[in-house]
Amino acid sequence: CAGYVNPLTVISIVEAVRVHKSNVLIHTAAASQLGQMLVRYCVSEGTGGATVVNLVRRKEQVAILERLGAKHVINTSEDDWESKLQSLIQELKIFHAFDCISGDMPGKLLSLLPPGGTCWVYGRLSGKLEEIDPVDFIYRNKKLKGFLVTSWLFGGGSLQGLRRWRWQTKLMRENLKTTFASEFQDTSMREMLNVYCAHKASGATGGKIRVRLEA
Repeated sequence: CAGYVNPLTVISIVEAVRVHKSNVLIHTAAASQLGQMLVRYCVSEGTGGATVVNLVRRKEQVAILERLGAKHVINTSEDDWESKLQSLIQELKIFHAFDCISGDMPGKLLSLLPPGGTCWVYGRLSGKLEEIDPVDFIYRNKKLKGFLVTSWLFGGGSLQGLRRWRWQTKLMRENLKTTFASEFQDTSMREMLNVYCAHKASGATGGKIRVRLEA
C-alpha cells in the first residue's frame, strides 16, 4: 500500500484539484507517510506545484513537514487553529479539502470552506461522520464527496482512465526512491506485536512496519 497506492493517491489528489481549475488544497493527518509524500511531491514540482495547507495534531509534526519544505502547517491541537485556517482559506482562495480522519473533521472543514467548496473524504480514522450542518449543502452549495483512486482514474471512462493510469504509474516509478520513498521498520512474525505496540506508544508518524517471514 505505502509503496504503490500512496504515491498514486498523492498524484490523484493534486490532479483532481487541477481538474477543478485550482492548485491549492487542505490536507488532514498531513504528517502521515502519505501526507509527507504529498508535501515532497508538490515541492518537487517547483513554482507550478500545488499549494497545500497541512493540518497536523502535534508540534513536532509541524517541524517534520517544515523540514520537507511545507509552507503552511497548522496544529489542530491549538485553540485558534480554525481561525488560522479560515484566514488561509480566504487568502489562498481554497475550495478543496482532502480528509482521511472523518469523525467531526469533514463538518468543520465544510463550515470553513467558502460557498461552492468541496470536502473529499478518503479515510475514516475516527469512524463515522458526525456534526455536519445541512445548511452548507442546501444554501451554500458545498459538497461532501468520497475519494477513491480507482474511481478518480477511471471516472471519465476507460480511455481517459488508461491514459491517467499510464502517466501516473510512469511518474511514480521514476520517483519511487525519492519523492515517493517509503520508510519501513522490518520485524519478524514473532516480534510483530511488540514492535507494533512500541511504535504505537511512541506516537511516531510517517513510518510503516514490514513483516519479513524470513526474519
